[in-house]
Amino acid sequence: MFLDAAGKKAMLAGAAFIALCAVIAYFLADRPNFLGILAGGLLVYVFFAASLAVLGRLQHKTSRMGMMAYSYFSFLGKLAVTALAGFAFYRLDGINMVWFLVAFLVFFSMFLILEVILLYKMRSRRG
Repeated sequence: MFLDAAGKKAMLAGAAFIALCAVIAYFLADRPNFLGILAGGLLVYVFFAASLAVLGRLQHKTSRMGMMAYSYFSFLGKLAVTALAGFAFYRLDGINMVWFLVAFLVFFSMFLILEVILLYKMRSRRG
């Protein structure tokens, strides 16, 4: 991985945040709700880690507009994968879809903002 220190700290902080939310949900929610929250959080974290890994590789090769174009198309890809994952989780009986969607939207919003902030930090260091 070609991540700078800020990207590595963000990935570690993101994993710790999702783990903390999962532990809280484990004690406060029943099994289907917990699995929904866990699945939503893990899906978002996988997206976040993959985006940071690719952005880290692209930061020295592309312009600011190229990075933004990648971010736009990766956002569309994330929506498509989420739709497929949501359909797959819907077919399972053990996961509460409402909690999956709520957790996914909350985590996705937070990590998307963090990804944009890191994108601008990566670009501002390059010049």
